[in-house]
Amino acid sequence: RVGGREGVHRNRIAGRGANIDPVVPPASGHQRPLKDPDPFPVTVDVDRAQQVMQITWEGGHVSSYRGEQLRWACPCAECRGEAGAPGRLSRVRNLPDEELRIQDVTLVGQYALQIRFDSGHATGLYTFSYLRSLDRADRPG
Repeated sequence: RVGGREGVHRNRIAGRGANIDPVVPPASGHQRPLKDPDPFPVTVDVDRAQQVMQITWEGGHVSSYRGEQLRWACPCAECRGEAGAPGRLSRVRNLPDEELRIQDVTLVGQYALQIRFDSGHATGLYTFSYLRSLDRADRPG
């Protein structure tokens, strides 16, 4: 007879709380809160004609981003650099129009947006906190 969860004997989980794996000890120290403190988008709208992405966040704040702004702020390793090597964006002053036009936006998990540009570039994951920081960086004062 199996007690507790199907396939796990009750005596193996007794006194362990939510952790039912006998090999992995319960988590200790700082744990991630159940509610993520980062804002979450309620809507994401892309106006391809105007090349503007608008996000309405929980709480009602609205952020607007130009395609050009998002492309120059791409956080991927190719654009920013990695392992001490400079990224592509640090070596150029201008980008062709197809590199600056937003083609599509996709939700990645519960933490980021992936933006695909007309050039096909889509390796940057724009976390929600990063997008909010870009919004604040464009505001005067």
